[in-house]
Amino acid sequence: ADFNDYFGGQVKGTSFATPQVAGTAALLKSLIPDWKASEINNFIINNSDDISVANVGFEKDVGRGLNVGNVIKEAIGTVAYLRDSISNLYYQQGNQIYVYNTQSEKSSSFNHVSNEQLIDFSLSDINNDGRQEMILLINRGQFYYLQIDDLSGNFIKEYSLPREAKISGDYNRLELVSDQNNIFYILEAVNGEKKYLDKFSADVKLLESLEFNGQKWSAGINYAYVANYQNEILTVDKKDWSGQIITSAIFADIGQWLDFTVRDLLDWDGEEIIILANNQNITRLIIGNSFGSTVRYKEISTNFTARDWHLLFNSFNNLVWPVNLEGGKFPLLKNGYEWIGDKEIKMITGVKKIVMVK
Repeated sequence: ADFNDYFGGQVKGTSFATPQVAGTAALLKSLIPDWKASEINNFIINNSDDISVANVGFEKDVGRGLNVGNVIKEAIGTVAYLRDSISNLYYQQGNQIYVYNTQSEKSSSFNHVSNEQLIDFSLSDINNDGRQEMILLINRGQFYYLQIDDLSGNFIKEYSLPREAKISGDYNRLELVSDQNNIFYILEAVNGEKKYLDKFSADVKLLESLEFNGQKWSAGINYAYVANYQNEILTVDKKDWSGQIITSAIFADIGQWLDFTVRDLLDWDGEEIIILANNQNITRLIIGNSFGSTVRYKEISTNFTARDWHLLFNSFNNLVWPVNLEGGKFPLLKNGYEWIGDKEIKMITGVKKIVMVK
């Protein structure tokens, strides 16, 4: 069915335009609650389309063409949104998951796994309903399960990992990757001295398995990035799921390697390699490409020798918060390099994994 079938032809006038503008204003208000009506009005106008060319002879009589997508895209890049895009941190200690509120700077118990072992967890909107769910990787005896809960702690469903997947060994890490249409579970498995990455579909069917040799990894839908560090040199191999190396990035003289991941951070062509390293007591965030070139870097902290560093990202991957869980104030970095302020975190000890969510 097309537009004419639904509406009987061209639709115009304030009766049609008003609810669309009001809906856009409501979306904008949900993203940036502190904005006043005048700020919302001006932002929508400034980020809508010039339609004067399509209205020759009436240029002075028409306004602007509403562009909801552009309004929201620009909104999530504003400092007003980004500073408020860090609300809660979820972290794992043993079989318990806690939530740390960045406003009150207090932790509270969120989810406890009993009579089984909590291996890892992740957060993602797997139902595509605009709300994130928590995915728990659980071990019971000889078998592994993925349990899905909402962020109120309510059970939604559970998947048993296929028996044939057990061939790859014991699972010890879970990550999720997605595009506009699909979501995939990536699990690291260890079998003796061998390590694997197993890729599962949304309904937990084993799709591919990659044997790798690396200290850390970061996965995408089509590629896996495997990192090895030696003598202040970090090598990151980009591999397809058959194991073939596509590119090999070498970052020399970085100092002590602290953390790394791969994200589409700068909206350029391809993903960026984000590295956290400490060189002569200066902690730096380094953004490089898959060929080993440093694109950006930012000094994070000086004279800070503690090692419990983590790279945290907001939901849209346009804000990086590098934090040390021994506590302190750390910079909020738009796109990984543009400082927009500092945020404090209290000391949190014994953390296996920590993730950020609004």
